[in-house]
Amino acid sequence: MHADHVGGLEELAYFQYYKTENPVKLYGPDWLLQDIWSHLRPALEPSVREGGGLANFDWFFDPVPIDHFHDFGDFKVSYTYTRHVPRTLAFKFDFGNFKLGYAPDTGFDHNLIAWLNECDLIIHDAWFGETEALGGNIRNLHTPIADLLTLPEDFQRKTLLCHYADTAYSDSTENPSEEIGAYRLLQQGKVYKLV
Repeated sequence: MHADHVGGLEELAYFQYYKTENPVKLYGPDWLLQDIWSHLRPALEPSVREGGGLANFDWFFDPVPIDHFHDFGDFKVSYTYTRHVPRTLAFKFDFGNFKLGYAPDTGFDHNLIAWLNECDLIIHDAWFGETEALGGNIRNLHTPIADLLTLPEDFQRKTLLCHYADTAYSDSTENPSEEIGAYRLLQQGKVYKLV
């Protein structure tokens, strides 16, 4: 629920509300769907509909709870918990001929790496720089590049690094200032062809 991961949810809610008035299907664990409204409520609850009143979650979203595995027909989604703040998730999307793993917030975890390793492409959290930061050991929240560099090259080649600070590269994301092995830095605004 950190803003750097769900910051666009409020804009999505407003867009659908004013353009369609049809709630957006929102998939997630039941507990997460319940938590989302507490984060969005201050901005979304005041109503501007004719007649006023307070808006509620189902004006904007049609929540669909999913378990650790959900079959959407054309693709399947599974999730697991990561080493980060409590109830942080990593996802695996299985499109039949292509699997995408997504672990945007996680400390280094061999079990998570093994879970993701069957994927064709992985997007994984990376921390560049000192691990003693922000009043504690950053390893409890994010994955230092030094730990990622201990992984096999075949894992590195299929992994894009995300959630890194701008200081991870000097002049451009094409010229990282840190050793990144066979990894590549995921770049905002760049279009990636998955298959």
